[in-house]
Amino acid sequence: MNSSVNDISGAPGSETIFQLEVPYGVYRLHVRAEGGTGDCDVYVRRGAPPTTTVYDYRDAVDGNSEAILIGHPHSGTWYILVYGKTAYAGVELWAG
Repeated sequence: MNSSVNDISGAPGSETIFQLEVPYGVYRLHVRAEGGTGDCDVYVRRGAPPTTTVYDYRDAVDGNSEAILIGHPHSGTWYILVYGKTAYAGVELWAG
């Protein structure tokens, strides 16, 4: 289930969606974005793509060091939104 995407970039206000299948019995789901420049925020939702107003989890601290830990996630399709709070570049997104 581990997945990563390197060198993500976006403009202010940009929204990039990623999808992840979580199998039954997973103990935890860890989503993190790190590195690069600028400021992006991460939103996570099960079953449908998140928005900046409708989501299950988010990390919206300043910079690109975002981390979300979900204990005992339900199986199924999870979506991750990387939102450009400001322009950002060179960010790595990891989920697993």
